[in-house]
Amino acid sequence: MPIISVIMSAYNVEDYIREAVNSILNQTLEDFELIVINDGSTDKTLKILQTYTDPRIKLLTQEHTGVYTAWNKGIMQAKSEYIAILDADDIAFPQKLQKQVNFLDQNPEIGIVGSFCRVINEKTGKETLSLRATTDSAIRRSILMVNPFIHSTTVYRKKILDNVGLHDRLYGHYIIDFGLMLKILKVSKGANLPEVLCIRRERAGSMTRGRNLYKHLKLIILIRIKAIQILNIPFWRWYQIIIPITGAFLYRLGVNKERGHQIISNRLIKTEE
Repeated sequence: MPIISVIMSAYNVEDYIREAVNSILNQTLEDFELIVINDGSTDKTLKILQTYTDPRIKLLTQEHTGVYTAWNKGIMQAKSEYIAILDADDIAFPQKLQKQVNFLDQNPEIGIVGSFCRVINEKTGKETLSLRATTDSAIRRSILMVNPFIHSTTVYRKKILDNVGLHDRLYGHYIIDFGLMLKILKVSKGANLPEVLCIRRERAGSMTRGRNLYKHLKLIILIRIKAIQILNIPFWRWYQIIIPITGAFLYRLGVNKERGHQIISNRLIKTEE
């Protein structure tokens, strides 16, 4: 049985899927399985995936029902001690899995670990360094202001997921990975390794116009309310909800979203030193 299962949901990513898969196959840690869920792709994604013969790859297919059901399907198939997530258009650096597995082995109180990453804007080609708070206390201080984990950098303990459950709906919505992260932080601690272990592509977003922006703002508020409830955040910190709401408006105006993340995370990182 492999020590870690990497879950990858793929939907119409023919331009990126090969690079994402190869970044896992080229890991220095070789004891893994890669579970790829083809979420009803209509382009060449499935054909590309079918060209791989590496026995560590497990390819699943389903009708297009969305990334959350795909993630859940992959996690339920996993038997490893650890679960890693990588989006099908992102790239993991060669030592990513080894470093995070080593960290979790050495820190049994940690239930979720992420890292820093580089963000590449698909439209402009501009690269940005994306930082996050690294200690559990700083992560909890940041949680109303910014998602404290970058999705494609995260690794979870499988036994915790077995206890708290998988991605589910909050207030009738699937809310990215934030909901699952909250459930993990309720029963364990979190951390981010202070080094770049992943490249994330910032593709043309759907949260920048009209109705989608309104939906995005609504979800920001709802998930922060859930964070307050789950993690018992003191009432005097509730004002921090305004920060990601303001950031969403600035992002719509063309301000680099990662710049806001940097400002918040840099301040928290300095308090850790």
